[in-house]
Amino acid sequence: MRIVDLADKSKAVLELMYNAEHKPKLGAKITGTDREALRHLINAQRRQRRIGGDMHKSNLSTYLGHPERAPHDFLNELTHSLGLSDLGFDETIWARERAVLLATVTTALSGGVLATVLQNDRVASLFEMFPRVPMGFDFNRETPEPALFDQIPEFTVVAGESIGTRANMQFPGYLRVVAGVENEFIGMNEFLGIPTDRIEIGSHDYAEAPTSAHVARTVVYAFASDEPVFEDWPVSHFRPHRLAHGRFLEVLNRFFLHETVRRQTCVQSFVTTIPVRATI
Repeated sequence: MRIVDLADKSKAVLELMYNAEHKPKLGAKITGTDREALRHLINAQRRQRRIGGDMHKSNLSTYLGHPERAPHDFLNELTHSLGLSDLGFDETIWARERAVLLATVTTALSGGVLATVLQNDRVASLFEMFPRVPMGFDFNRETPEPALFDQIPEFTVVAGESIGTRANMQFPGYLRVVAGVENEFIGMNEFLGIPTDRIEIGSHDYAEAPTSAHVARTVVYAFASDEPVFEDWPVSHFRPHRLAHGRFLEVLNRFFLHETVRRQTCVQSFVTTIPVRATI
């Protein structure tokens, strides 16, 4: 992985994080935008992880100016110290062009995948989910939900019940369904039996999906295109194929850049509740 202009990129990202008042989960609060502030972040993280001694000014200058001379873990350390890992990015983000890197980080800070999808036109009927057993609303939730979730359909299902799935293709094309669970993005095509090749126009019923009490909310995204533009998208639900938030945001942005491609999207969610046992 060849890294260029790391000093400039890291300073620009530091400024983004500082202006967004982002607090890295591991390490210290971002208190400035100069190199000394960056060194403070790295050292605070090292102390929390109890790894090595302090990063010195001269070493940091050398590593930022000549990444090829840096220790093998430096890029990973830089990524965590700035809080990029909290947004789902890994050290490969530093290989991106400066403009792409900053645009991706900015999108992640403003809501990431969900915000990106909501900024584009959606067709609610593209992919349907419905509980196998009709249920009412859950009025017992006490925790206020993030504002973005107010913009998408949501229903409640009791843990253990199954959810039916159906695609409504308005043109022949390709469909990818992805679930967002705890900052991971999981391909659902194989899990639901949805073909990865061309699907004909019309409604198509797919598998019922079991629910689990271990996940409170699942956000499900569906993307259709009349051209096969889904390279690098996850289609398997097995753990090695899952994408972190930052990585999925990159492939998603490429999807929306295909202006000549006919496409449709939708997003919805469901909340899983645990049934209350009756007491005598």
